[in-house]
Amino acid sequence: MAKNTREKMHNEMLYTALRIRADKAGGSGTVLFSQINKEGEAETYILTNHHVIDNLIKVPEEWDSLLGRKVKKERRATARAEFFQYNYLSRNVGQTGLDADVVAYDAKLDLALLKLRDISPIEHVATIIPVNKIKELHIFDDIIAIGAQLGVPPIATEGKIVYMDAEIDNERFNMGTYNSIYGSSGGSVFRYSEERDKYEFIGVPSRVTVLPQMFSVDTVTHMSYFIPIESVIGFLKDWCYDFVFDPNSKIEDCHQKRELKKIDARKNLERMYGVVEPEEGKRAVK
Repeated sequence: MAKNTREKMHNEMLYTALRIRADKAGGSGTVLFSQINKEGEAETYILTNHHVIDNLIKVPEEWDSLLGRKVKKERRATARAEFFQYNYLSRNVGQTGLDADVVAYDAKLDLALLKLRDISPIEHVATIIPVNKIKELHIFDDIIAIGAQLGVPPIATEGKIVYMDAEIDNERFNMGTYNSIYGSSGGSVFRYSEERDKYEFIGVPSRVTVLPQMFSVDTVTHMSYFIPIESVIGFLKDWCYDFVFDPNSKIEDCHQKRELKKIDARKNLERMYGVVEPEEGKRAVK
């Protein structure tokens, strides 16, 4: 790995990481996008694991007076994104908590996207590896994982990519030798590119290796699986958040595309079932 200043490593990796609070659960997150839209307000998006925020999503059966029957309605509670402040680069002196909404999720992929309610831009944003450079990733590559392990401010651990394209529950994972434990879920894995002189985001720590014993389970914390960047990009595309990874995509175009996709989905349901319930509210009171 090429030599870089400590300041560069802090700015491009550590400062992009945050801690996620989701009611009684929690984990890590990474700022992947923060830019001003046409209305002059910043839109900031944070990637994390679905299992970090899954307890915020409920689908209770409620009475709908318009339809005259009970229907299932999705309710999404508020997440809390905690950013940390530092002196002398590394000395944590406190944190700031901001409310965030769950705007996209996929339980099978174990990914979720949060949007900050604050309209001020975030200074430090992770750089996603360019799509056309993903094939540069190989076994033996040096990597750095960042996450709020054990619930403390983000921790950095080093390792290597040692296994690629592992299949678990029909989904792909890569394996790294960085140390990982509770709280690192939803964080980030970075690899340095000498060509672009950047620490680039290449995946999300998601699970550790476990070895079942006769009466217990051993956790191998230095052999951890992370969701590869291909899956992250596919998730963002499916939810029409292309602008997060594609600098040629516009925020407004993607929002319009998402709304059209919702309309098409509702029309398909109407053709299949005849009646579709009114669109549910998506925010619950904290």
